[in-house]
Amino acid sequence: MSDELDYLKAELRSIVDDLKHDHAELDLRIALVVYRDEGDIYVTRTFPFTSDIDTLQASLAQQSAGGGGDYPEAVEQAMGRALALDWRPGAVRSMLFVADAPPHADDIVSTWRSTEAARAQRIQIVPVGASGVGPGSEYMMRAMAAVTQSRYIFLTDDSGIGNPHAPPSVDCYLVTSLETLIRRVLDSQISGRRVEPPEPEIIRTVGNYNQGRCVG
Repeated sequence: MSDELDYLKAELRSIVDDLKHDHAELDLRIALVVYRDEGDIYVTRTFPFTSDIDTLQASLAQQSAGGGGDYPEAVEQAMGRALALDWRPGAVRSMLFVADAPPHADDIVSTWRSTEAARAQRIQIVPVGASGVGPGSEYMMRAMAAVTQSRYIFLTDDSGIGNPHAPPSVDCYLVTSLETLIRRVLDSQISGRRVEPPEPEIIRTVGNYNQGRCVG
């Protein structure tokens, strides 16, 4: 998760600025929940919603990846902390969930209940499958996106940076930078319409892609 965490530290401000540029009246607040696992130096850390992006980014800059004596992590506890945040009534609610590991087997049911609670609260979960994500994690994250009417984001090896990424289990897709992809997904949720990338942003095309669908 180190590469993905470093990416968010570097690109969060750019994503926020682009969204504010595209939506001049946007009153944006961001919160942060970081998590590890039982037995690590902490299980979860929560930073509440704020409109002060500099303060939030400073909190993010202090975080580092570590721990993980086994593959699963305390996903269910992180989800619980995220749902307990002070979500603003009537707002567009998006949860960017960056992960490379599933919950422990005993906690899958409670994690799924949190996903159903997110749907009930109209929170759209945007999972980002980090390097090292396995089939079980991908299945869970895709299901989270589907049930909350959102989109699953996966990483490829096109950047040449970080650990290898598992081939995605989809027949067609467009490869763009992660920054522009996250921005488009969030923009889609704010505007209520699917936002496709302009031609200059497309690095490569896999399969016969057309407006989010595989055709032919």
